[in-house]
Amino acid sequence: MLSFSNKPKGGSKGAGKELQKLKRRDLLELLVEQLHEGDRLELELSRREASIVELTGLSDRLKDKLDAKDEQIERLTARLDEKDQILWSVFESLGKLTTADRTAFEGELHKLEQLVTVHYLGQFGHRDEAEAEGEPEAELEPEVEPEPELDDEADR
Repeated sequence: MLSFSNKPKGGSKGAGKELQKLKRRDLLELLVEQLHEGDRLELELSRREASIVELTGLSDRLKDKLDAKDEQIERLTARLDEKDQILWSVFESLGKLTTADRTAFEGELHKLEQLVTVHYLGQFGHRDEAEAEGEPEAELEPEVEPEPELDDEADR
């Protein structure tokens, strides 16, 4: 006879006697219930395994994206370091300029600032307003203001 108890034989005589008292139909119903429970558990297991596979895939994609961002940060950090070196060399060079050279440089720098401003406004601000009104985009000419002359002795 089959034993349905999980406990060792002899430890649960009462459960064994109760099973012996059950009719064949009741035993079959118990077996069918256990089969249904096994099917339900297998279905739950397969759902959880699918969830694990999906989460693993998401985790791998996240790791790949983080690795790509880390590489991008490293490249940008290197570029920033290069630009910092260039700026320091420009600052050192500026310190060695004569007054006339400084005046000429400041004038050129002012022209450059105006060109950048015009370019920026043309790309982002001015163009959007012109398109909204249906007007063609007007070309902005950079205005160059003369720089005041510096006294040579004031710089020394």
